[in-house]
Amino acid sequence: MTARWTSALACFVLAVAGLVAAPEADAAETYTVTVHITASPSAHVGATLTVSGSVTNGSGGVAAATLTIKRTDERTGATETLAPMMTGADGSFSAPDPQPAVWGYESYDVTASDTNGSGAGHSSLWISRYSTTLTITSTRSVVSAGSLAHVTAHLGTTDTNRTVTIYARPYRRDRTQIRSGAVDATNGDLSATYTMERRTRFIAYFAGDQKYRPASAYVVVLARAVVHEHLRGGYATSGKYRLYHSGANPVLAVHMLPELDGVCLEFLAQRYYNGAWHRDAVGCVRTDVYGRAIGVLTGDHHLYSPYRARARWGGSAAVLARTGAWQYLKFRP
Repeated sequence: MTARWTSALACFVLAVAGLVAAPEADAAETYTVTVHITASPSAHVGATLTVSGSVTNGSGGVAAATLTIKRTDERTGATETLAPMMTGADGSFSAPDPQPAVWGYESYDVTASDTNGSGAGHSSLWISRYSTTLTITSTRSVVSAGSLAHVTAHLGTTDTNRTVTIYARPYRRDRTQIRSGAVDATNGDLSATYTMERRTRFIAYFAGDQKYRPASAYVVVLARAVVHEHLRGGYATSGKYRLYHSGANPVLAVHMLPELDGVCLEFLAQRYYNGAWHRDAVGCVRTDVYGRAIGVLTGDHHLYSPYRARARWGGSAAVLARTGAWQYLKFRP
């Protein structure tokens, strides 16, 4: 059989010719999409957000394109796609978001495309919560140790959360919760009581909700010591005077509130003569773990001459000073 080289060469030439003749596709342009976000009346929860901007082609000219706008609530991760729209003849666009703004970053991704090219842009806006009014007041600025302090928190306008928590933080002590609950519907108030032992800061706290920011407020109430006293011994009472025999050593027993251990109580005794009271004895007696102290009036006592005695706590940063009431006594044969 005769070989046919000519036919094979022809097929090869035709195949190469077909490859060279295939047309090249035009490269798509990359568009620049500029995105702006404005809020009305302000960038707070519930505002109307408007997404605007422009689309330009690679040479800086106008691009009339179809837009896809997607909103993302970055705090919750929720997304929503707005209705599609076209740019204007000048490449600009503006679209109000039908959903009111929510707390956190609101982000918008805008994609523009037409037969010539495509592009994307992004912008975010922080949406703030509103502030509310929160106050706390006390019926008294100074309360005796062992007595109740009465405090009231007042909460202003909020959205869904009406709960307030009240804490007490005594001086150099840990904070404790003394009440938590919804404020009353009429006045927006929540009240609490607390037994005072030392200077205390009362704190009201509102945790916030989707529309209003957290808030806190405080008031400081001072504690004043209480000094309970009584005379021990004696054989009778005459008017306001406790009567003692001449050789007795009267005892002044004191119980201090709060029950501070190891603090100095100043004991003072006075005698009345020449028309006035004069100091007869003074000394420091330290309290025990129950806040108790005993003072003994010793020495030579003047018969029939009036005496009086009392104790005094000098005060500290935690507890205000308090002087006890005079206790009156006389000596008889």
